[in-house]
Amino acid sequence: MRLANVDKAPQSAGSPQVALAEAREKLWARAMALAPRDRLLMQTLLRDHLSVRQLALLLGENPGTVTRRIQRLSRRLNDPIVIALLEYPGDLRPEARQLAVEYLLHGASIARLCEIHQMKRREVTAIIDFAKGWLRARCARR
Repeated sequence: MRLANVDKAPQSAGSPQVALAEAREKLWARAMALAPRDRLLMQTLLRDHLSVRQLALLLGENPGTVTRRIQRLSRRLNDPIVIALLEYPGDLRPEARQLAVEYLLHGASIARLCEIHQMKRREVTAIIDFAKGWLRARCARR
């Protein structure tokens, strides 16, 4: 009996290869919302398939630093609230979505958001708390 080559086997809609490709595409779509520097890092990792060592050489950074950045970005990109913010944007006011994305995905501090958007600290925290509550309500509806 001869086993078929997995690479040459047709890929059905429910196959693991198709599921993996779809997951990578969704991750890439979320990565497009990253800050330019972080987006470039994820692009070279996901699209150009460079190793961490190659990325470190390219960026002139320590491989451990690059690994930590990738891990941090991966955690942010796979955070349920970030996924909801980016995949279901119509349910949330644009200004609330923008602040939540900057805070949760870009890693901007509350102080920095206050400075950028000319808002008071309590206003920024109230909007971010509202966005987090929006996610809890959204998850409860499912």
